[in-house]
Amino acid sequence: MEFIYEVTEDMPFDIRYPKGYEEWIRKTLPACIFYDRFKKVMHCTRCGYTGEYDYKIRKGDRVICPECGEELTAFSHTTPQLGCDATFLHFWKTKSAIYYAEVWAAWNYNYAKANDELLKACVKNYSPTREMDETTRIVPLSIGKITRKEQRAWQRWWSYRHGRSCAVMDELKEVRLIDYQAGWWKLHPNTAKLLSKTFIGVSEYQNIRDPKLLVKEIALHAKHPGAEYVAKAGLGEYIQETIDPYGRTYIRPNWKAKTLPGFLRLSAQDIDKLRKWDMLNVENIAYYKKLAKYRKKPQLEDLQLMKKWLELGALYSGRIKGDPVKLARYFEKQFRKRRFKYRPGMISQYMDYEHMLDILGYPEDDYYKYPKDLKEAHDRLTAEYNAHVEAERQRQKAEERKQMLEAERYFIEEILPKLQLYNMQDEKYLIRALESVEDFKKEGRQNHNCVGTYADRAIRGKVKIFVLRKADTPNESFVTIELAPDEKSIKQCYGRGNSLPDEEVKAWVDNWLKTVVKKKGRKKAA
Repeated sequence: MEFIYEVTEDMPFDIRYPKGYEEWIRKTLPACIFYDRFKKVMHCTRCGYTGEYDYKIRKGDRVICPECGEELTAFSHTTPQLGCDATFLHFWKTKSAIYYAEVWAAWNYNYAKANDELLKACVKNYSPTREMDETTRIVPLSIGKITRKEQRAWQRWWSYRHGRSCAVMDELKEVRLIDYQAGWWKLHPNTAKLLSKTFIGVSEYQNIRDPKLLVKEIALHAKHPGAEYVAKAGLGEYIQETIDPYGRTYIRPNWKAKTLPGFLRLSAQDIDKLRKWDMLNVENIAYYKKLAKYRKKPQLEDLQLMKKWLELGALYSGRIKGDPVKLARYFEKQFRKRRFKYRPGMISQYMDYEHMLDILGYPEDDYYKYPKDLKEAHDRLTAEYNAHVEAERQRQKAEERKQMLEAERYFIEEILPKLQLYNMQDEKYLIRALESVEDFKKEGRQNHNCVGTYADRAIRGKVKIFVLRKADTPNESFVTIELAPDEKSIKQCYGRGNSLPDEEVKAWVDNWLKTVVKKKGRKKAA
């Protein structure tokens, strides 16, 4: 098998490959056995063995390699093309830095691309099952360098430089892996042993099985030495939630602190109290910090009530306002009185009740915020809220009617007289501007088109609509016309049901545009 290492420009440092790297790639990628049924020759892509066999092999059979002893699927040497790929991650270190390389390895066997000599040999029933027929591309996707002072990473990217396209390394904003080939991950076997002996000093990493999070975890430990102490204190979840893009701890710890109280932004007495209660974990600490804002001497009972009735996300998102202890006690009291059968229903109804209080402008008073009977208060406020919504809807409708009447008045007084200058009639046809909203709706109904929806824009002067009628039936809809805003062309001209008018009508409309609209338009401009 031939390994091809692709060249990438602007590499900030050279990749150091571990001993036996190519053998690791070969043994990790999916393998198969090629066979030549004419010459009875087989080739194992796992170990590279090529030799004769003396039994019958068919495509798809499971065959055991006599060299490495692995059972693999058999393929004929005339198979057009086979390939597989994966993403490999390995680390190396110095006294003050940890380096990593994320590499995409792609194995490929392509019979169709064999050279002329091999093609001729195949015609003579000679087996091309040799190592030179296989290639494995080694492509660095990303690399990184992690020290106490800096954590930097670079990504492989295609760029056009000096009149040619080439692969270059561009720096990323943060230390992370790319894996844009969407392959499956393999971590080098010596990773855990190597990382345990680095300058960071962490013996075990939580994400040793997840390469994408492992790189971020190493960078976090390098940037914040106190993270190791946090993990040993049983709060490794803070590290996990910090590096996980979907994680949430709800509080902002002080990573630069050298003590646990400083890290959690709590006092030593608070930490002792949580330990005594056996509640020193990430979730309970988040609840405790909210409790400490409203109680100088937090009690275990209050913390338990908050956990029972209030969601942590609601506390930190602002959906729950005011004293959370008082609210939790209120929920407990309401539920004990058996006013509700289910806790989620009671909490949902209270949130709805509190929202209506805000909308209706009630004062922030305990009398309104914590009613004796939540269900009765909710029903009463719902009726008041619905009346308020209806009154607001009627007010908006009245305001819209007022604005429409004002727009119609402006249309009749200012816009319509200018459009009526273009009215025209002869012995066969007449053309005139629509004069009201009702005219637009009527024209839309009679002519089966959407001109009724143009009324709002027309009375505001944004569109110019005219109707063409036959002179002997002036009240029957015939053709609807939209004049372009610059009055230099006809934007739309359609008959009943948006059908195209005949050539005679088109010629009449063109003549109207030329002899009336453009002529009078020039006079108005002058």
